Amino acid sequence: MPNLILLASVSPSLRPRLSFLERRVLRLVALGHNRREISILLSQPAEVVRQCQANLKRKAKTTSLRGLAGWARRKGLSRPDDRLSQWERDQLGR
Repeated sequence: MPNLILLASVSPSLRPRLSFLERRVLRLVALGHNRREISILLSQPAEVVRQCQANLKRKAKTTSLRGLAGWARRKGLSRPDDRLSQWERDQLGR
């Protein structure tokens, strides 16, 4: 998983405290996926994804998913060249 390598390279003092689920949701938000798609990909109820997005927005001090995606890039938690894996594309029927 490319994100794990990227997270390891970020200094712990710069890396916000995020749960494993929050990191996974953040990656998918940064890739531009909506709540339904994230719910499918992570096999989590939409309400869990909604709450996770709310927690991430609070931690990032933003009110929008676009702001959250930008925050992820600035903190080094998302890369512009990150893409869905073949398995993830299959799950979404793409």
